[in-house]
Amino acid sequence: MKKVKTACFIFLLILAPASLWAQQTDHIEVRKQAQKSFQEGNWKVAYQLYRKLCLEVTNDSKMVGDDLLQAWQCLRNLNRLSELDGFREDVIAKHFDNWRLLRSAAVSYSQNDHRGYMVGGEFHRGPHRGEGRYVNAIQRDHVRTLQLMNRALTLTTNEPSQTDVADFYLEFARNIIQYSGYDQAWRLQYLTDLTRLPDYEPGQGYEYSRVQGAPVDTQGLPVFHKVPESFASATSDGQRWRWLLTNAGGLNRSLDSYTKYIFASFLYQQFGVQTLSSYGQYFAPGLSQSDSDSKKEDPGPYEVHTLTDTETLGKLAIGIKRFNLPEEFNHIKLFKEIVKSPDQGYVADAARMLAQIYENRRRYDQAVGYWKIYQPYNKSEAQRHLDQIIENWGVFEPVGVQPSGRIPTVEYRFRNGMLLNLNAYRIRIKPLIDDLKAYTRTITIVNTIRPKLLS
Repeated sequence: MKKVKTACFIFLLILAPASLWAQQTDHIEVRKQAQKSFQEGNWKVAYQLYRKLCLEVTNDSKMVGDDLLQAWQCLRNLNRLSELDGFREDVIAKHFDNWRLLRSAAVSYSQNDHRGYMVGGEFHRGPHRGEGRYVNAIQRDHVRTLQLMNRALTLTTNEPSQTDVADFYLEFARNIIQYSGYDQAWRLQYLTDLTRLPDYEPGQGYEYSRVQGAPVDTQGLPVFHKVPESFASATSDGQRWRWLLTNAGGLNRSLDSYTKYIFASFLYQQFGVQTLSSYGQYFAPGLSQSDSDSKKEDPGPYEVHTLTDTETLGKLAIGIKRFNLPEEFNHIKLFKEIVKSPDQGYVADAARMLAQIYENRRRYDQAVGYWKIYQPYNKSEAQRHLDQIIENWGVFEPVGVQPSGRIPTVEYRFRNGMLLNLNAYRIRIKPLIDDLKAYTRTITIVNTIRPKLLS
């Protein structure tokens, strides 16, 4: 009996590693079959296999997220999106402590079809045949995305790969600003409640309206989002966004220029002088909104060429305002830091932005310098702008009907010109019309008749 027990014990020791090895390799074989079926267009079989990888097989924690995304693609190809929500939440419940899976699940929420139908009190995502009430889950999916990313954020504290965490922070930041972008920046003042999901909304969802100007606080000052001490201590989505961008660059220094460029671009879109483009007639060189005298000695508040690098003139929600930019929120300063950075990844983009900024401010000498920095990256575009600034250039402005009894005038806008030669020709209208009539009488009109096809 002792020999038999010893033999069984040895057999179990041998069997245990073999069983463990079989579990570890099982997901690899299933994934190969799923990939093969997916490539062959057999979406139904591929979905069943990916579903098995997500819910049944002992899977690799770093790959189960990709398996979920592939299963989602299969359901989209099968036009069976109505099955996605239940399946996805089952996967989330099974892998609730896997931050990579939660990140992939959040992607499937943020980049999904948000419209569907309410049938019998249940939401059916995607198209639906038969009766039902048309609704959308735009805000609901957005909040669910943030919930999953927030849960994943707490799990990344134990992740040894800082580059992976930095990439996760960037994606989380994109999720926050997804429906609060440049045109809807006022939404960043809210702090999205992550403890509950909003209800489904009727119709296709809200449509973005025309930009009304950058948001302001109760004192009429521009809203600037500061970096909070922690993500949890943020008092607005804007502060959450700033914390994620800042810490992504801190974890991965190679992302520092990128995150700085993203923030500087946001500030430029909010507070740059190009926001005044709809008021162009008020900002001609030498003119102010209150005084059209081009010989005025004191610069007016609306003369963009008098702006320093520490101030701007922008369109706010309360109207046009000239104000100083705090150093932390000065997009010109941030773009210049990127240009001087040893990281060459975003030098071209930053130089191009600075060149456009100084063109908008009519400080063309400084614009030239940055177009030259940008020139090695895009020679044709840079040269076109340089020629407009440096070379002789001129154009006739559109002329309407001239009032009778006055000397006709034309407007010619030029740059770098010292001498202009013009030749004026008098057109005798009556002889011109008579010649045109005589010519039309000489034209022979030939009617071309296409032969009928015989049946």
